[in-house]
Amino acid sequence: MSFSQRERALGHQKGAITTVGNGTPDAREGSDGDLTLRKVAKGLVLYIKSGNRWYDVNNLIVSTPADAIEWHSLVLANSWVTYSGTFEDPSYCKDNNGFVHLRGLLKDGSAADAVMCTLPPGFRPSRQINFNAIANDASCKLVIKANGEVNAAAGGSTAWTSISGVIFYVG
Repeated sequence: MSFSQRERALGHQKGAITTVGNGTPDAREGSDGDLTLRKVAKGLVLYIKSGNRWYDVNNLIVSTPADAIEWHSLVLANSWVTYSGTFEDPSYCKDNNGFVHLRGLLKDGSAADAVMCTLPPGFRPSRQINFNAIANDASCKLVIKANGEVNAAAGGSTAWTSISGVIFYVG
C-alpha cells in the first residue's frame, strides 16, 4: 500500500484524522482522537490515539447496561456553580476502558481562569492536557493538570463554560 504526498502530509495535521497503513502504528504518529486502519499479521485492525498510545478498537471493552457508568458530581471551587436549567450538572466518570469523561455547564467563577474543580486520584491525567472548549459562545482552552485541577486557562468566561465532551485516558 502506498501513499500520495498529499496523504502523507494530511497524516501530520492535528485533529481527528483517519489514515490507513501497514503494521502497528508508532506512538510518535498522529494526535489525540486520530484513527488508523492497519494491515497486520492477524488481519485489519482499527486503532484510536489517546494520549501517547494507540489502542486497538477491536479489543476495547464494550459497556453494556449491566456495566452502567457511574457519574460523580464535581466539587466546584472559586465561586464556580452549576449553570442548572436544562444542562447537565458538572460531573465526571471513568468508563470500562479507562477513559475519563466530563460533562456539564458552569458559571460565576471568581475569575475566568480560576480553578473550577479538582479531579480525585484515579481520574487525573499523568501529565497536563489541554482541550478546546466553549465559554460564552467562544472558544477557550480547558486545562487539566496532573494534580487534577481543571480550569479554562485562555478565553474562559464566568458567564458560562462547558466541560461537556472532554474525554481522556487514565488507564
